[in-house]
Amino acid sequence: GINAEYGARQAGASGSVVATNDAVAASTGADVIYTDTYVSMGDEEAKATRLAAFGDAFRVTPSLMGVAKPSAVFMHDMPAYRDIEVDPAVIDGPQSRIVQQAHNRMHSIKAILLWSLKIEDHMGHM
Repeated sequence: GINAEYGARQAGASGSVVATNDAVAASTGADVIYTDTYVSMGDEEAKATRLAAFGDAFRVTPSLMGVAKPSAVFMHDMPAYRDIEVDPAVIDGPQSRIVQQAHNRMHSIKAILLWSLKIEDHMGHM
């Protein structure tokens, strides 16, 4: 099963991975709460089905963040849909790292673009 697969991957590593359908259990004591959109771009025809499947059970709310560590941060791939995947109080709050996350992704994308076009950076690296 899925837990056996994760168990094999973590053998010899520190930390743990637990597969669960319980958002509170998954978030309790967490350092990071990370979610993604419930409906991917291009999958809009499945929107109603996906929203019904997830419901509010996985929405990141202030109370869900409250069971994580006090220093926990919130992350999201973007685009995020407020009041569906995440409450505005979380995504716009002090624990949110979505702006920094997007900024970091921009630099990664620039590096891939430079590499794919075989353009050297200002330090002469390809």
